[in-house]
Amino acid sequence: MEDKQIASTPELKREYGREQAEALWKINRIVAPLAVLMVAFLILFSDQVNFPLFYHHMLIGRLFAIVLGSIVIIASYIPTLKNRGHLFSFLLFLGLGLMMAHLNGVMNNDSSSQTGWLFINIIGCAILPLSLSNSAAVVVISFAYYFIIYFSSGFVADVAFRMTLVNVGIASLMALAFKVAQSRIREREFFFRKSLEKANMEIADLNEKLKDENKIGRASCRERV
Repeated sequence: MEDKQIASTPELKREYGREQAEALWKINRIVAPLAVLMVAFLILFSDQVNFPLFYHHMLIGRLFAIVLGSIVIIASYIPTLKNRGHLFSFLLFLGLGLMMAHLNGVMNNDSSSQTGWLFINIIGCAILPLSLSNSAAVVVISFAYYFIIYFSSGFVADVAFRMTLVNVGIASLMALAFKVAQSRIREREFFFRKSLEKANMEIADLNEKLKDENKIGRASCRERV
């Protein structure tokens, strides 16, 4: 039976969604605090020292990651929200994506911010087990925000602008393509695991029936004797 049947079976589809949401909810406990601490470290020991002219503009971008990351940290320790893991992973990825888009926009595509945005999109799209639609939505929103910030800052579409679109865009598309393959593997693993559990339950039921039949058979033999 193909993994496509997961989507066509409402019960399995809901169970698969719950399992993925709970996994993301647990992942957020680790990823969100690390992300917020990393951003706070950059604000304190990097931005003001290395980029004094852009410090206040960069701080606005950093706030996206800090505010949304803090919300995700709180949510990851509330058991009643474990079925909303997808939502909070989306918010975490969105906060980091908007942060990097903002930094690229106000810093005229500085090489360090461009590299950071590239890695954030690769990690968020390819490694974080978020759904394809949510990952793609973050990429689209981040690029839209980047266009707004970049042109409102008075910059023009120069070589660095085009290289940012090419480098970050291609990396994001490749990461999303990897996610498609990764999602199919994850779905197939889920289906085969459920099939195995069902087979084991059927075997256990057959064993119980055989035990009952053996007891009845022995009882009838004793009566004949």
